[in-house]
Amino acid sequence: MSLPKFERPENGPTASTVRKRERLTPNMLFQFVTLILLYTIF
Repeated sequence: MSLPKFERPENGPTASTVRKRERLTPNMLFQFVTLILLYTIF
């Protein structure tokens, strides 16, 4: 939980890690939606 505070500076590999984290959340949401759709179909 304290890692994001350390990754605040937007310069170097830290910025890329933050971007990856931001991209991870929507991906998980998409997977959740797909799972719900599959459950509704079956």
